Amino acid sequence: MKDDPYPVFTALLTELGYPPVREFVFWPGRRFRWDYAWPDVKLALDVQGSVYTQGHHTRGKGYEDDCVKANEAAIRGWVVLRCTPKHIENGDAARWVLRALEVRRDGCRGVLSQVRRERD
Repeated sequence: MKDDPYPVFTALLTELGYPPVREFVFWPGRRFRWDYAWPDVKLALDVQGSVYTQGHHTRGKGYEDDCVKANEAAIRGWVVLRCTPKHIENGDAARWVLRALEVRRDGCRGVLSQVRRERD
């Protein structure tokens, strides 16, 4: 497993009681992995790196692979949140994960009230 590129994000969610599983393989036999996952509630966060530098996720083959990955995840009942590194760094990704956990599992409401920032 690669080093965690976002240790502050991981530490925050772990401290709040929701430690993510890194590099989670959701489809055995395929190399598809989630950057961060909460397998007990089938929630994943997929970080789309290199979006401004024509990285894997923005080129033809990479985009097609991402379509297969997203569709197979949906068929298997996963909720997949997608973000860029900017969303990790500015806290949006953590807020989205906590909101999704609120919907996917009971007991997150108290934690959510501590970190929610109104954006709507």
